[in-house]
Amino acid sequence: MLGKIIIGLILTIQSSFAVDVYVESVSGKGMGASEREAIDEFVQSSVQNHSQFDLVMDKGSADVILMPKLLKVSDTYFLKISKIVNGKVVKSSRMKSKQLSDIDRVTERLVTAVLEGKDVKQTAQVNNITDAEVNRNTNRFEVTRQWFIGFGPGWLNNANIGKSGFFWKIGHEWGLDPNFSINLSLDGTSLSDSSADFSMFQMGLDYYLNLSKTSPYVGVGIGYGSADVHGCDDSFLSYTCASDQEASGWAASVNSGVKFFRTSAVNLGLEAEYAYIFDETTVGNPSRITVSLSVYY
Repeated sequence: MLGKIIIGLILTIQSSFAVDVYVESVSGKGMGASEREAIDEFVQSSVQNHSQFDLVMDKGSADVILMPKLLKVSDTYFLKISKIVNGKVVKSSRMKSKQLSDIDRVTERLVTAVLEGKDVKQTAQVNNITDAEVNRNTNRFEVTRQWFIGFGPGWLNNANIGKSGFFWKIGHEWGLDPNFSINLSLDGTSLSDSSADFSMFQMGLDYYLNLSKTSPYVGVGIGYGSADVHGCDDSFLSYTCASDQEASGWAASVNSGVKFFRTSAVNLGLEAEYAYIFDETTVGNPSRITVSLSVYY
């Protein structure tokens, strides 16, 4: 008896804090009476599956109004549900379905999205993926392939030289998807009046911050680097010379830049990079800072 009383109190408390939701009848073209009835039932049932919301039949007493709309384009159905509060649309979500048998899963996810303020992607679970999403996930993104060549100034660190050198690089890039790309590149930096140089062969990964034709990006790289350290110390206080030293082995880099004309077949890139060799000489681990302008084609 006591258990029934406690359960009743809990249900009463939940009901007092629940939000009243009214569901309008689905609108749209290309539907029969049975289809309209089914969609109305699916939406109402989806509301009832959320304990913090109560389904009401009086529109005037509702805190939230859900307005579903179904459109059929060719062989694809598009269901849109809008959330209306105080006469204003505060949230809308849309999904597509290749067949009406998926509409129950579509309505459940759309109702969850609009009532809880989520993105439709966040409502995906292993048991409610639609056929349209399955097909989309199996379609491959068309990989872009571009050669690139770049040049600019470079500055060596821990190389007993304070002057800038000439930096060049060549490579090939593959676009994995609109936001990511990988590349293989070979580069080098040398100073004409010194034996100091720095070269690197690496594989890099870049992430683009947006999908517009002008996009900033950040990236990392790892590979093999080699550097010759100038044997002379040309500091202000002294000038002494010894044999040149070499460091080679694993190397890593970080970079950031901006790529222009991404929507065209030929792109331009402006990039700053810092590279570091894990092997060291008596003066430390060689590293390099470069700024380059590249053409992708």
